[in-house]
Amino acid sequence: MVSPHRLCRSILAWCPCLLYCCAAAVAWRRVVRVIITSPAHEIIAETMAGGFVCLTVPLSMYQIITHLCQFYEPRQQSQIVRIICTVPVYSISSWLSLHLIGHHYSDCAKYVLMIREVYEAVVLVSCMNYLIFYIDADAESLGSRLASKPAITGQHKPPFCCLSSWQMGAEFLRNCKFGVIQYVLVRVLTTLLSVALEHAAGLHSPRVRTALIVMQVANAASQTWALCESMLVRFPSPKPHPPGSLHRTRA
Repeated sequence: MVSPHRLCRSILAWCPCLLYCCAAAVAWRRVVRVIITSPAHEIIAETMAGGFVCLTVPLSMYQIITHLCQFYEPRQQSQIVRIICTVPVYSISSWLSLHLIGHHYSDCAKYVLMIREVYEAVVLVSCMNYLIFYIDADAESLGSRLASKPAITGQHKPPFCCLSSWQMGAEFLRNCKFGVIQYVLVRVLTTLLSVALEHAAGLHSPRVRTALIVMQVANAASQTWALCESMLVRFPSPKPHPPGSLHRTRA
Protein backbone atom coordinates (compact mmCIF):
# COMPACT_ATOMS: atom_id res chain seq x y z
CA MET A 1 0.00 0.00 0.00
CA VAL A 2 1.31 3.42 -0.98
CA SER A 3 1.93 5.73 1.97
CA PRO A 4 0.14 9.12 2.05
CA HIS A 5 3.47 10.96 2.13
CA ARG A 6 4.70 9.22 -1.01
CA LEU A 7 1.34 9.78 -2.72
CA CYS A 8 1.51 13.51 -1.98
CA ARG A 9 5.03 13.70 -3.36
CA SER A 10 3.90 11.96 -6.55
CA ILE A 11 0.97 14.35 -6.96
CA LEU A 12 3.21 17.38 -6.43
CA ALA A 13 5.71 16.01 -8.93
CA TRP A 14 3.01 15.64 -11.59
CA CYS A 15 1.32 18.99 -10.92
CA PRO A 16 3.75 21.07 -13.03
CA CYS A 17 3.33 18.64 -15.92
CA LEU A 18 -0.45 18.83 -15.72
CA LEU A 19 -0.41 22.61 -15.50
CA TYR A 20 1.90 22.80 -18.50
CA CYS A 21 -0.38 20.52 -20.53
CA CYS A 22 -3.39 22.67 -19.63
CA ALA A 23 -1.57 25.87 -20.59
CA ALA A 24 -0.43 24.29 -23.87
CA ALA A 25 -4.00 23.22 -24.67
CA VAL A 26 -5.37 26.71 -23.95
CA ALA A 27 -2.62 28.34 -26.03
CA TRP A 28 -3.22 25.94 -28.94
CA ARG A 29 -6.99 26.59 -28.85
CA ARG A 30 -6.39 30.33 -28.86
CA VAL A 31 -3.98 30.14 -31.80
CA VAL A 32 -6.34 27.97 -33.86
CA ARG A 33 -9.25 30.32 -33.17
CA VAL A 34 -7.27 33.39 -34.23
CA ILE A 35 -6.02 31.67 -37.40
CA ILE A 36 -9.59 30.79 -38.38
CA THR A 37 -11.32 34.06 -37.49
CA SER A 38 -8.73 36.82 -37.92
CA PRO A 39 -7.99 38.19 -41.40
CA ALA A 40 -4.98 40.24 -40.24
CA HIS A 41 -1.61 38.53 -40.67
CA GLU A 42 -0.06 40.66 -37.92
CA ILE A 43 -2.53 39.40 -35.33
CA ILE A 44 -2.00 35.79 -36.43
CA ALA A 45 1.80 36.14 -36.18
CA GLU A 46 1.57 37.81 -32.77
CA THR A 47 -0.80 35.14 -31.44
CA MET A 48 1.38 32.30 -32.71
CA ALA A 49 4.43 33.90 -31.11
CA GLY A 50 2.52 34.23 -27.84
CA GLY A 51 1.57 30.56 -28.03
CA PHE A 52 5.19 29.56 -28.42
CA VAL A 53 6.05 31.76 -25.43
CA CYS A 54 3.54 29.79 -23.36
CA LEU A 55 5.17 26.54 -24.50
CA THR A 56 8.85 27.42 -24.17
CA VAL A 57 9.13 29.69 -21.13
CA PRO A 58 7.74 27.18 -18.57
CA LEU A 59 10.06 24.44 -19.81
CA SER A 60 13.04 26.77 -19.67
CA MET A 61 12.16 27.96 -16.19
CA TYR A 62 11.81 24.35 -15.05
CA GLN A 63 15.29 23.56 -16.34
CA ILE A 64 16.73 26.67 -14.71
CA ILE A 65 15.09 25.94 -11.35
CA THR A 66 16.30 22.34 -11.53
CA HIS A 67 19.89 23.49 -11.98
CA LEU A 68 19.61 26.07 -9.21
CA CYS A 69 18.20 23.46 -6.82
CA GLN A 70 21.11 21.12 -7.66
CA PHE A 71 23.85 23.70 -7.89
CA TYR A 72 26.74 21.28 -7.30
CA GLU A 73 29.08 22.64 -10.01
CA PRO A 74 28.66 26.44 -9.92
CA ARG A 75 31.22 27.22 -12.63
CA GLN A 76 29.59 24.86 -15.12
CA GLN A 77 25.96 25.27 -14.17
CA SER A 78 26.10 29.07 -14.15
CA GLN A 79 27.06 28.88 -17.82
CA ILE A 80 24.31 26.33 -18.48
CA VAL A 81 21.69 28.62 -16.92
CA ARG A 82 22.78 31.48 -19.16
CA ILE A 83 22.53 29.23 -22.20
CA ILE A 84 19.06 28.02 -21.24
CA CYS A 85 17.95 31.63 -20.80
CA THR A 86 18.41 32.00 -24.56
CA VAL A 87 15.06 30.26 -25.13
CA PRO A 88 12.86 32.66 -23.11
CA VAL A 89 14.87 35.66 -24.31
CA TYR A 90 14.34 34.70 -27.96
CA SER A 91 10.67 33.76 -27.58
CA ILE A 92 9.66 36.76 -25.48
CA SER A 93 11.61 39.23 -27.64
CA SER A 94 10.05 37.81 -30.81
CA TRP A 95 6.53 38.08 -29.39
CA LEU A 96 7.19 41.54 -27.96
CA SER A 97 8.60 42.86 -31.24
CA LEU A 98 5.58 41.56 -33.17
CA HIS A 99 3.27 43.10 -30.57
CA LEU A 100 4.99 46.47 -30.86
CA ILE A 101 4.96 46.36 -34.65
CA GLY A 102 1.25 45.53 -34.61
CA HIS A 103 0.62 48.60 -32.46
CA HIS A 104 2.76 50.86 -34.67
CA TYR A 105 5.81 50.98 -32.40
CA SER A 106 8.35 49.72 -34.92
CA ASP A 107 11.18 51.80 -33.45
CA CYS A 108 10.76 50.16 -30.05
CA ALA A 109 10.64 46.73 -31.69
CA LYS A 110 14.09 47.33 -33.19
CA TYR A 111 15.55 47.97 -29.74
CA VAL A 112 14.06 44.72 -28.45
CA LEU A 113 15.72 42.78 -31.26
CA MET A 114 19.01 44.54 -30.59
CA ILE A 115 18.92 43.42 -26.96
CA ARG A 116 18.34 39.86 -28.16
CA GLU A 117 21.31 40.04 -30.52
CA VAL A 118 23.61 41.32 -27.79
CA TYR A 119 22.50 38.53 -25.47
CA GLU A 120 23.22 36.05 -28.26
CA ALA A 121 26.83 37.23 -28.27
CA VAL A 122 27.06 36.91 -24.48
CA VAL A 123 25.68 33.36 -24.65
CA LEU A 124 28.38 32.41 -27.15
CA VAL A 125 30.97 33.37 -24.53
CA SER A 126 29.09 31.26 -21.98
CA CYS A 127 29.24 28.29 -24.37
CA MET A 128 32.99 28.73 -24.62
CA ASN A 129 33.41 28.96 -20.85
CA TYR A 130 31.22 25.92 -20.28
CA LEU A 131 33.27 23.93 -22.77
CA ILE A 132 36.49 24.87 -20.97
CA PHE A 133 35.07 24.12 -17.51
CA TYR A 134 33.61 20.82 -18.71
CA ILE A 135 36.91 19.65 -20.18
CA ASP A 136 38.99 20.85 -17.26
CA ALA A 137 37.94 22.95 -14.29
CA ASP A 138 41.30 24.75 -14.24
CA ALA A 139 42.12 26.81 -17.34
CA GLU A 140 45.86 26.81 -16.53
CA SER A 141 45.85 23.02 -16.23
CA LEU A 142 44.01 22.76 -19.53
CA GLY A 143 46.58 24.99 -21.20
CA SER A 144 49.45 22.80 -20.01
CA ARG A 145 47.64 19.69 -21.21
CA LEU A 146 47.03 21.25 -24.60
CA ALA A 147 50.75 22.02 -24.88
CA SER A 148 51.41 18.29 -25.22
CA LYS A 149 49.26 18.06 -28.36
CA PRO A 150 50.91 18.12 -31.81
CA ALA A 151 51.09 21.45 -33.62
CA ILE A 152 48.79 20.29 -36.43
CA THR A 153 45.85 20.24 -34.02
CA GLY A 154 46.08 24.05 -33.79
CA GLN A 155 45.37 24.41 -37.49
CA HIS A 156 42.34 26.53 -38.35
CA LYS A 157 39.26 24.95 -39.89
CA PRO A 158 37.47 26.26 -43.01
CA PRO A 159 36.83 29.01 -43.94
CA PHE A 160 39.97 30.19 -42.09
CA CYS A 161 42.20 27.27 -43.05
CA CYS A 162 44.52 29.65 -44.95
CA LEU A 163 45.68 31.21 -41.68
CA SER A 164 48.78 29.98 -39.90
CA SER A 165 48.38 27.49 -37.06
CA TRP A 166 48.54 28.64 -33.45
CA GLN A 167 51.05 27.34 -30.97
CA MET A 168 49.47 24.80 -28.66
CA GLY A 169 49.22 25.50 -24.96
CA ALA A 170 48.14 28.56 -22.99
CA GLU A 171 48.56 30.80 -26.04
CA PHE A 172 46.20 28.61 -28.05
CA LEU A 173 43.55 28.74 -25.33
CA ARG A 174 43.96 32.50 -24.90
CA ASN A 175 43.57 33.09 -28.66
CA CYS A 176 40.42 30.96 -28.75
CA LYS A 177 38.93 32.92 -25.85
CA PHE A 178 39.70 36.22 -27.55
CA GLY A 179 38.21 34.91 -30.79
CA VAL A 180 34.89 34.45 -28.99
CA ILE A 181 35.00 37.61 -26.86
CA GLN A 182 35.68 39.82 -29.87
CA TYR A 183 32.21 38.95 -31.18
CA VAL A 184 30.64 40.51 -28.08
CA LEU A 185 32.64 43.69 -28.61
CA VAL A 186 31.83 43.85 -32.32
CA ARG A 187 28.14 43.15 -31.76
CA VAL A 188 27.77 45.82 -29.05
CA LEU A 189 29.74 48.38 -31.07
CA THR A 190 27.81 47.83 -34.31
CA THR A 191 24.51 47.91 -32.41
CA LEU A 192 25.33 51.28 -30.85
CA LEU A 193 26.57 52.64 -34.17
CA SER A 194 23.43 51.53 -36.01
CA VAL A 195 21.21 53.24 -33.43
CA ALA A 196 23.26 56.43 -33.64
CA LEU A 197 23.19 56.47 -37.45
CA GLU A 198 19.44 55.88 -37.61
CA HIS A 199 18.77 58.74 -35.19
CA ALA A 200 21.22 61.07 -36.92
CA ALA A 201 20.34 60.60 -40.59
CA GLY A 202 17.50 58.06 -40.81
CA LEU A 203 17.23 54.91 -42.87
CA HIS A 204 16.46 56.78 -46.10
CA SER A 205 20.01 58.09 -46.42
CA PRO A 206 22.12 56.06 -48.90
CA ARG A 207 25.20 56.44 -46.70
CA VAL A 208 23.36 55.08 -43.68
CA ARG A 209 22.14 52.09 -45.69
CA THR A 210 25.66 51.40 -46.91
CA ALA A 211 27.03 51.67 -43.37
CA LEU A 212 24.37 49.29 -42.06
CA ILE A 213 25.23 46.74 -44.75
CA VAL A 214 28.92 47.00 -43.88
CA MET A 215 28.13 46.47 -40.20
CA GLN A 216 25.99 43.44 -40.99
CA VAL A 217 28.87 41.94 -42.96
CA ALA A 218 31.23 42.69 -40.07
CA ASN A 219 28.82 41.03 -37.63
CA ALA A 220 28.56 37.94 -39.83
CA ALA A 221 32.35 37.66 -40.20
CA SER A 222 32.89 38.19 -36.47
CA GLN A 223 30.25 35.59 -35.57
CA THR A 224 31.74 33.06 -38.00
CA TRP A 225 35.18 33.60 -36.49
CA ALA A 226 33.82 33.19 -32.96
CA LEU A 227 32.01 29.95 -33.84
CA CYS A 228 35.09 28.53 -35.53
CA GLU A 229 37.27 29.35 -32.52
CA SER A 230 34.78 27.85 -30.07
CA MET A 231 34.83 24.63 -32.11
CA LEU A 232 38.60 24.76 -32.55
CA VAL A 233 39.20 24.48 -28.82
CA ARG A 234 37.08 21.31 -28.75
CA PHE A 235 38.99 19.25 -31.32
CA PRO A 236 42.43 19.10 -29.65
CA SER A 237 41.05 19.08 -26.10
CA PRO A 238 41.64 16.14 -23.78
CA LYS A 239 38.90 13.63 -23.13
CA PRO A 240 36.18 15.33 -21.04
CA HIS A 241 34.69 14.03 -17.86
CA PRO A 242 32.33 11.07 -18.25
CA PRO A 243 28.58 11.75 -18.48
CA GLY A 244 26.94 12.29 -15.12
CA SER A 245 30.11 13.59 -13.46
CA LEU A 246 28.33 16.90 -12.91
CA HIS A 247 26.18 15.32 -10.22
CA ARG A 248 28.67 12.83 -8.82
CA THR A 249 30.86 15.66 -7.52
CA ARG A 250 28.35 16.66 -4.89
CA ALA A 251 30.09 17.69 -1.69
